[in-house]
Amino acid sequence: MPGLQNTARGRFCFCCTSTLNVGFIIAKYKWELEGTKEAKPLADIPFPVLPKPYLIAMKLKAGSIKDDLDVTELYNLLTEEEKSKTLELSKLIHKDKKLARLIKPKKPFRDKEDKDQLL
Repeated sequence: MPGLQNTARGRFCFCCTSTLNVGFIIAKYKWELEGTKEAKPLADIPFPVLPKPYLIAMKLKAGSIKDDLDVTELYNLLTEEEKSKTLELSKLIHKDKKLARLIKPKKPFRDKEDKDQLL
C-alpha cells in the first residue's frame, strides 16, 4: 500500500490531521500498528489516513490543548461503531477518564444575578 513502509522499529504511515499538516507515525504499540494497517486513502488525499478512532487515541496520548480540542471535534463526527472503538482504545491506553471529560457536555454559562437590580 503506498504510504506504508516497514522499518526496523516498526511500521509507519502518513497521517493527515488537516489539509496543511501531514504527520508520520512510527508504531511502537500493537494498537498503533493496527491503526496503520486500517489506514486508507481518502478521495481527495492520495495516501493512507488513520481511522478517526486511532487518530483520537493518538491525540489523547499527545495531550496538548490543541489535541484536546481536536479530540472534541473529531468525536462529534464519529458513528456509533467508531465511538465504541474509540472508547475501547481509550481504555487500552488508560485515557478513558480524559476522553469522558473532553466529550462531556459543557454547562451553559450563567451570570450571577446583581442583587442591586432585584425589586
